[in-house]
Amino acid sequence: MGDGPPDRIAAALDATSDAILFVDHSWVVQYVNSAVSAVLRRPASELLGRRLWDEYPDAVGTRFWEAYHRAMDTGIPTTVEEYYKPLDAWIEVRSFPGPEGLTFFLRDVTGRHRAFALLAGQTAALQGIVAGVDVLRTFEEVTRLAEETLPGSVAAVFVLGPAGDLLELAAGPRLPPPLADAARRLAVGPAGGAVGSAAERAELVVGDAAGTWPADAGLAVRAGHGVLASWCHPLHGREGRVVGVLGCFLDRPGGPDEVEQARLRLIAELAALALERSRLDQEIRTQALHDPLTGLPNRALLIDRLEQALTSARRDRCGVALLFCDVDRLKPINDSLGHAAGDELLRALAERLQATARSADTVARLGGDEFVVLCGALGQELEAVAIADRLLAAVTQPLALLGQEIRPSVSIGVAFSEPGRHQLPPSTAAALLLRDADDAMYRSKADGGERINVFAEPMRAEAERRWELERGLRDALRRGEGLSVAYQPQVDLRTGRVVGVEALARWTTDRGTIVPPGEFIPVAEGTGLISDIGARVLHESCAALAALPSALGRPRLSVNLSARQLLDAGLPALVQSALAGAGLPGDRLCLEITETVLMEDAPGLLETLGRLRDQGVAISIDDLGTGYSSLVYLKRLPVTELKVDTSFVSGLGRNADDEAIVGAVVQLAAALGLDVVAEGVETRAQLDKLVELDCATAQGFFFTPALEAGRLQAYLQDALARGATPTTDPAGR
Repeated sequence: MGDGPPDRIAAALDATSDAILFVDHSWVVQYVNSAVSAVLRRPASELLGRRLWDEYPDAVGTRFWEAYHRAMDTGIPTTVEEYYKPLDAWIEVRSFPGPEGLTFFLRDVTGRHRAFALLAGQTAALQGIVAGVDVLRTFEEVTRLAEETLPGSVAAVFVLGPAGDLLELAAGPRLPPPLADAARRLAVGPAGGAVGSAAERAELVVGDAAGTWPADAGLAVRAGHGVLASWCHPLHGREGRVVGVLGCFLDRPGGPDEVEQARLRLIAELAALALERSRLDQEIRTQALHDPLTGLPNRALLIDRLEQALTSARRDRCGVALLFCDVDRLKPINDSLGHAAGDELLRALAERLQATARSADTVARLGGDEFVVLCGALGQELEAVAIADRLLAAVTQPLALLGQEIRPSVSIGVAFSEPGRHQLPPSTAAALLLRDADDAMYRSKADGGERINVFAEPMRAEAERRWELERGLRDALRRGEGLSVAYQPQVDLRTGRVVGVEALARWTTDRGTIVPPGEFIPVAEGTGLISDIGARVLHESCAALAALPSALGRPRLSVNLSARQLLDAGLPALVQSALAGAGLPGDRLCLEITETVLMEDAPGLLETLGRLRDQGVAISIDDLGTGYSSLVYLKRLPVTELKVDTSFVSGLGRNADDEAIVGAVVQLAAALGLDVVAEGVETRAQLDKLVELDCATAQGFFFTPALEAGRLQAYLQDALARGATPTTDPAGR
C-alpha cells in the first residue's frame, strides 16, 4: 500500500465524497484520497507519512481512538460518530482492519446532526408552545436552536412594540452585554440596522459588519465582538403582518446558503408561533376578565379586585366603597336609534366614568346598562359620595350621538364598608357590598333617576320585598294567571253619562293576596316586566271593551303607558295589533302618559306619538302638575287630553291653592282645545267644585271604584236604568 493503489482505482477513490485514509500499524498515514482535504479541512499531502494521532492529538481518548483499537484488536470493522471540536463538525468514521493496517472512511455528517437537532428542537419548542410555556423561555430555546444549527452565530429575538415603530429585545442570552445594550430598542427601518430593515421590508436582510447595528451605535459596538455579518429574518404573525425579527449575528462574513435559509425560516416561524400563541392567550385572558364592548373589567375581575381591596382595608383600617351606576333610558335609545347607538352611548359613558374616577379606582361594566366603580383607601363615606357627585356631573354632560344631541344620566347607589368592619370573609363581604350598592341604586331609580342614594339598612328589607315581588310577577306572567284588568268609569259631569273607562292592572298572588298597584308597578317598571304587563293589559282591555253590548254606548278606553313602553319604537305596531284583534277603531282608545315622560325628550318620542295619532288614538297627559313639564311640550306634542291629579282634586273645597291649580288646568285645556279629566273624586264637595270650575269629566270612588269586566257591564246597565242616556260620541264631553 505504500506505493498507493493503481491509477484506475485511485481515480475511483478520489471521485467519492468520503475521505479515505490508510494507516499502518504504527499509525503512519500511507494513503489519502482527495476528499480528505474537504472533510479534514487541510491539504491531503500534509498527512502522508505522518503519524495520524500526532496530527490529531485531540482525538486521542475519544470514541475515534477507542474504535481504532477495537477494530485492530478484534479484526471487526467498526463505525462511530463523534463531534470533533477542532473542526466544529460531526464526523462519521468507519474503520476496516487489514493485515497491513487500518483503512478509515470519514464522512462529515454535521448537516444531518444539525437537521436532527433542528427537528428535536422544533418538536420541543412546539410542545412548549402548546403547553403554554412562558414565551420568553420559548424565545431563549429558539435562540439556542439557532445557534446550534447555524454555526458561528449568536441569536436574539426582537418583538415589535405596540406602536409599531420600535423593536424591543425579548431574548438573546448569549449576546455580549455591549451588544445587548445597543439592541435593547431598535427603530423599525434602516435606522435600526439590519434588524430594523428586516421588520420594515418583511423579508430576510443580510447585513455586513458595518450595517448590522444602527448608525448611532458606538464604534466599539459596530466594529467589535467579532460580528462580521447578520442574518435577520422577520417574524410573520396572523394575516402575514410582521410581529418581530429573529436576528443571527455571525463570526463569518456572507449570507446563508439555501439550507441555512431554510433553517433560519423554520426557526423564525417557531418564534412567531410562540409570540402569537402568547398574545392569543393574553387576548383570551383579557376577554375572560374584560367587557368586550367597553374594554372595562367585567364582573369576575371586579369581584377579584373588590376582595383584594377588602383584604387590604382590613389590614390598613380604611374604607371601601362601591358606586353602582345604572344608565337611565338606555332602552329608548336602542329602540329609536338602534343598538349601535346604544353601544356608542355605553362606550362614551365608560370613557367619562374612567376619566372622572380616581386613577386607583376600578371602573367595571357588569353588563347591559350597569357600571360599578370600586373606590378603595377611603376614610369616610362622604368621600365616596363626593366621587359619586363628580361621576354624575360628568355623565350628564350633553353628548352627540348619531347626529343628535342627548343628555345621558345615571342612577347611582353608594355602599360603604367602614374601616375596622371587614370581619367577614372577603368573598362574603364583597357579595354583600355589591348587593347593598345595587339596593341603593334601585332607590335612586325609584326616586326618578339621575340621583345618588347611599345604602341604609331599611333598604335591605325593601330589596327583599322587591325581589319577592319580581319573582311573583315573573311567575304570574309565565303562568298567565293572577294578573287582571279592572275598569274605572269616567263620567260626563254635565249629563251623568259614562263616556269612558280607564283600564288598571291588578295582581292577586297565587296565595290569594292582592298586591296594590303602587307596590308592584314600580317593580315591574324597574325590571322591564312592565312592557309584558302593559301589552297584556292593552290586548285584554281592548277585547273587553269590544265585548260590551252596543246598547251600553261606545265609551272610550284609557290605558296607562310606562316610560319604557312609550319610548319603545314597537309601540305603534302593538297598539294596532290590539285594536285590530278586538275590532276597535283607533278613536276608541286613549293612551295616558305621565308628564315626567315628556321630560325624557328621548329620540323618536315625537315620531312615536305622531304614528299613534295617525291611527286615531288619543294622547292624554296623566298626573298633570306633579312634575316639571313645560307648556312647550303641550304645544309641540300631539296631546289631546289633560288629567288633573288626585293630589289637587283632594283639596277642592278646602284648599284655595288646589282650586286655583285645577281651575288653571281647566282653562288651559279650553284654550288649547284639549279635553280635561279630573281623577280621584271621592266627595260631593269635590264634585260640586269641579262642576263650578267647568271641568267636563271626572272619575273616582264617588262614582265607583275600579270594576272587573263583568261588574262594569252591570254598572253601565244600572246607569242606563237611572236615566243616563249612553253617548254615541267617544269624545262627547
